[in-house]
Amino acid sequence: ARIERGLYLKEIRQMSWSGPRIITVIDYNLDNDRLKLKPVLAQGLVPGREDLADLIKRHKAIAGVNGGYFHYSGRPLGLLYINQELVSEPIHQRSALLIDQDNNISFAQVDWQGELLIGPAEQKIKIDGVNREAKKEEIIVFNYFYGPRMSALDQDHYDVVVRDNKILGVENKAGVKTAIPPDGFIIRFSAQRSDIKNLIPELKNKKITLNYNFSPNLNENKIVHAVGGGPRLLKAGKINISGQEENFQNDILNGRAPRTAVALTKDNHLLLLTIDGRQSDLSVGMSLEELAQTLKGLGAVEAINLDGGGSARM
Repeated sequence: ARIERGLYLKEIRQMSWSGPRIITVIDYNLDNDRLKLKPVLAQGLVPGREDLADLIKRHKAIAGVNGGYFHYSGRPLGLLYINQELVSEPIHQRSALLIDQDNNISFAQVDWQGELLIGPAEQKIKIDGVNREAKKEEIIVFNYFYGPRMSALDQDHYDVVVRDNKILGVENKAGVKTAIPPDGFIIRFSAQRSDIKNLIPELKNKKITLNYNFSPNLNENKIVHAVGGGPRLLKAGKINISGQEENFQNDILNGRAPRTAVALTKDNHLLLLTIDGRQSDLSVGMSLEELAQTLKGLGAVEAINLDGGGSARM
């Protein structure tokens, strides 16, 4: 069915040796500049969930699928990069979908290192994560994607408030929900981190720079959006399932299940695929190998798996 110029929906019903399968595919011609592909965040916030149909309606979108993996709270698990802002850091160098400023699509395994440069001497302090709970001895950065305020401080953590690359002050009163500046960020760190705790008396009004070093370099490649998923399914036209390399568990790697995938064809079409599963009389789902073979049969040369299971929906 033609949805709009350059955008088609396919429904494929198969009877395989393992049972029936129902596959849906969005076929999007990337040469059509009237359409744009972009990731969006449920409720616009990191700790939030929202029904896919409501998300699509709110963003006035034509079509969409659930994207990367997430915590039960709705917090992304893995890379999410929106409008050149890091929402959630990559994990285990997992595969991601990258979208550049010209709407070109690519796939890569993305790694990163974050650091803070403090004061004129540019003292370097490593960052452990973005917009997630700070574990023991971690330093976590929170930006406006987390919401207007932090979760309440406990007696074992401090918040450093940064605005316009300048430290406004340090909060350590238990129970306080520190306001997150829309043009800045919060650094939450454990009281056990003496390397930064010892600097507290002299932090106020100091210049601070936040650096994210990505591999591949997202800035040099003019990447605007990125969504982590994985594992890789196709690379340069060949089946290449990188599940072990990307540290995925057996519940994703093994067996047939509902699946979601995104792929790129040789003639520059983007495919968004979902398959229903775990229903012997309707659709049994697919293994990752079967998913890769199906995408290759549809003309894909590059592809990655996205969050399937109960999240597989179009």
